[in-house]
Amino acid sequence: MNQFVPRLAFGHHDKIVIDGVGHEPMSSDQTHHVLRRYESGEEIRRSHEELYQLRSEGRLLQISNGYYRASAERARRARPAGDLVSNLKMSQQETILWRKEYCDRFLRMAAQRKATRSDESMAMAISTITGEIIKMGGGSKRCGGKVVSRRPPSPTALRKWLRAYEAWNYDPMALRDHLGRSGNRKSRLPEEIRALLREAAEGYADSLKPSLADQHVALGLLVKALNEERKVDGLEPYLIPSVRTLSKEIAKLNDFEVMAAREGDEKANKAFYIVRGGLGVSRPLERIEIDEWNVSLRTLMDKDPAWQELSVAVKEKIERNRFWISVAIDCATRAIVGLHIVDGAPSSESAVATLRQVVSDKSAIAKAAGCESPWNMGSRKIQTICTDTGSAWYSQEFRAACADLGIEIMFPPAGVPQMRARIERVFSTFHKQLIARFHGRTFENVVAKGDYDPDAMAVLDKEELYQVLVRYVVDVYHNTPHEGLKKETPLNAWIRLNRQFGTEDTLDPDIARSIFGTTIEATIQKHGVRLFGLNYYHDELQRLRRRNRKKAVIVRVDQTDVGFISVRTEEGWLMVPCREDGMDGVSLHTLKLANEKIRREHGEQAKASRDVRLRAIADILAFSEAATERAGLLPPTYSSEQIRSLASVDDRRRRIEDVTPDERDFLAEDGSIDEIANPSALVSGMVPGLADEPTAINAENADDDDDDDDFFMEF
Repeated sequence: MNQFVPRLAFGHHDKIVIDGVGHEPMSSDQTHHVLRRYESGEEIRRSHEELYQLRSEGRLLQISNGYYRASAERARRARPAGDLVSNLKMSQQETILWRKEYCDRFLRMAAQRKATRSDESMAMAISTITGEIIKMGGGSKRCGGKVVSRRPPSPTALRKWLRAYEAWNYDPMALRDHLGRSGNRKSRLPEEIRALLREAAEGYADSLKPSLADQHVALGLLVKALNEERKVDGLEPYLIPSVRTLSKEIAKLNDFEVMAAREGDEKANKAFYIVRGGLGVSRPLERIEIDEWNVSLRTLMDKDPAWQELSVAVKEKIERNRFWISVAIDCATRAIVGLHIVDGAPSSESAVATLRQVVSDKSAIAKAAGCESPWNMGSRKIQTICTDTGSAWYSQEFRAACADLGIEIMFPPAGVPQMRARIERVFSTFHKQLIARFHGRTFENVVAKGDYDPDAMAVLDKEELYQVLVRYVVDVYHNTPHEGLKKETPLNAWIRLNRQFGTEDTLDPDIARSIFGTTIEATIQKHGVRLFGLNYYHDELQRLRRRNRKKAVIVRVDQTDVGFISVRTEEGWLMVPCREDGMDGVSLHTLKLANEKIRREHGEQAKASRDVRLRAIADILAFSEAATERAGLLPPTYSSEQIRSLASVDDRRRRIEDVTPDERDFLAEDGSIDEIANPSALVSGMVPGLADEPTAINAENADDDDDDDDFFMEF
């Protein structure tokens, strides 16, 4: 596989932690970054290769979203550690996302000079936005279907939301109820001085680019003039506010408006994605288009484990399936940054799984598929995702995950295909260059089909289809000259623009678990939290257990790595390691296959040793090239209910064998061994919050929520 080392992109206000030491980015060029140690002020110079190696070794952590910006600092002080939209109850998520929709859409209208913040203009804008929101997700699109909507905000309410949203650096948690209502926030400065302070701060937003020191001098002159008037009236002179006070006042200004005034509208529009609505892009991951594709190929399921259990009579009655595939394309480079095969109809789970793949390094997937070209195209910093209002993409789970990642979602109006032209064209390309090569291709033209029987001629199963798709995308499509890139290949365009602009690091595993993990409920026992037949232990868990006694705790499970779980505490999420060696990086699906292998080979034996399980996992991971692809390249996505079942079944099976007499629980009133955790899912979906009630997806009507018909090309 060809080696390409990505250039990491650092924002001016980001925090870069190397070996536990915080750094602030100072400058960057084609070969190096210059970082300043936050505590000592010492500057260091590191090559892109060095930093990428540090990141690969887990020694570099990038904390983005303007960590050192004053507005971001205010947001951190006001919100609990690790708090995310995805962590909230579904009703709270719904309120935040609804308010965010109004704020984002109004900011775009204001940037396009279609609205101002006057009462009259805001009222008109609110009416327009309300109609758009109802049209996007208001319920059944059939005639006579019910439409559920909220009462729209007043101009006063929207202005209040906007002030909080902007002050918190566009953090959606600013739109949560009951924030910022505690403490004495009344300014101690006289009203006259506050007015002069605001005037000096607003003067900072000027095309002449005055410095903070310049504006402090200007403030001093204003206060001096005011004191001359007070002297005539026999009043005491005012003191000049400090530079720090002026700096805080400047930090309250709208970041976009400041940059637009000092640097120009073009640079501001590139830097602040929320207010951009056009198609012009120049950077990797500046704009992603994403959609589902119903593959025009019928594939056999006879290698699926479930298929083997069916009788011949049942198999003959089952129609061979076509598959949905979620695809994400980077508009600047035309590179495919997401490719996820969907089990059944598209859903919120498949949408979130696709998003996770987009923000992740996909090198392991490319390697498993036998690719020769790199697929290390992933970053947590995506500016805009453009998609339709199909039920999967408009789901609360998908929008909450995007909100936590700072991604703006655009839902272009129906009937405007040019707003998503790139993703539509790539489906056509896939169909022509790949799908048409297989015997299982479905001809849409009934006449052309003739006596051809696609069911009888289907040659691929689901896993093989995905392997072929990955190999095609990474080694063929990415290396083919593209008309939209003036004959440059998508891979070369990605490398060129990455060297010019860089891309931010992929997600930290703990953050990924918090955003994408599946939420279940478990109890803390003497040996910690027990899930999937594994014990997870941290000293803090026992302190939490002594406080909460038998109360359940909220747990987040990353289906791609059972080596750690996250447990919700009053202080935030606690990362808890698995006590059993060899679990780091092992997926839940691999663990499930290993446990099944043990049960098959050891039959009715009461207990399988730890070494046997580890050998089984090794066998699964290295069984053969084909088995590896099936177990690792395309693992299934489990729902909360399925994870609950896996966790509780394994615990019930092994609880007597694994707990020795000397491990009797000292907290149990009768001296008996604690009941093994019986986790219960709190929500349905891949990125749940603490749901009021599970969300049901009606698969029968899933297609009715799509704006677009299935996309096929005729030849």
